[in-house]
Amino acid sequence: MAIAFAGAEASHASAELSFMAPLAAAAIASAPPARIAALLVLPPLAWALAIAAGFATQWLHGLPLALAVLQFAVFRFGFALARDPRRGVPSVLVLIVFSVLPVVLVRAEELATDLAWWLCVNIAIGVGAVMAARTLLPEPPAAPRSHAPRLAPVSPGIAAAALLVAVVLAAWMNPPAKGALLISVLLSLRADGAGPDAVAYARFGAALIGGGAAWLAWELLGLAPSLPVLFATTLLLAWAMARRFARGGPEATMWLKSLNAFSILLGEGTSLLFENTEERLGIRIAGVTIGLAYGAVVLWLFSPREAGLRRAAA
Repeated sequence: MAIAFAGAEASHASAELSFMAPLAAAAIASAPPARIAALLVLPPLAWALAIAAGFATQWLHGLPLALAVLQFAVFRFGFALARDPRRGVPSVLVLIVFSVLPVVLVRAEELATDLAWWLCVNIAIGVGAVMAARTLLPEPPAAPRSHAPRLAPVSPGIAAAALLVAVVLAAWMNPPAKGALLISVLLSLRADGAGPDAVAYARFGAALIGGGAAWLAWELLGLAPSLPVLFATTLLLAWAMARRFARGGPEATMWLKSLNAFSILLGEGTSLLFENTEERLGIRIAGVTIGLAYGAVVLWLFSPREAGLRRAAA
């Protein structure tokens, strides 16, 4: 993750999309091991998805109902894809591209080609960082992981509808941290086989841990603003969270999502390219928290288990 974010900074790979490099690296590293060929497909896949989202937005932005129907279908596909642990990274790409990019492109269609290119570059940096880390730091044999489908607390259709509502609200209200908010919503709804109470606990704990780590990284970076300091700080903080995740146990998911929150906040808020980093970071921590709260409410209202408990209580 440190290699990915430092690489994104060094290459100036679009300040607004630099969070995708460490997010992709964390997702790939925590997923079941994939072949090199499968990893190399991810950057062109990200480019193709972004181009598709750009064309869809340009053709349908005058037909908001048609665009909403298309997004719902794509979101449903993405959440269904997430049930297979081996397809977790492509599902994240599908959901992020078709939820975040259309909100941006409706107001600036000319950015479609640039965003597709920078998304491809950031995903390539994330893939390269994972491959470099595995080469430089050989891992011990991993414990066997189950490839059985994950049972999400809500169905893909309900998750897709909830994400679509969040996308519409973000486009209408135009909050300053649209990306952080929407990504937090979709990560909340892509639960890892846990119940809504466990999901809410893990996500809010991750927001606190990831937000605190991002703030600490910014404070340390402020003492000596340079790429080596950024790299070392990111490496240390990401290693601490990854180490807790690698231990397993009931709180492993919370530490993995802490890495996700850390990468989103670090990429969208903390950067050598921004002069108002402290303000941006605070706004994006608020956006992550609001997105997680929205996701937790959806899970509580529409989870079959929670609905059954409410009917029994009534």
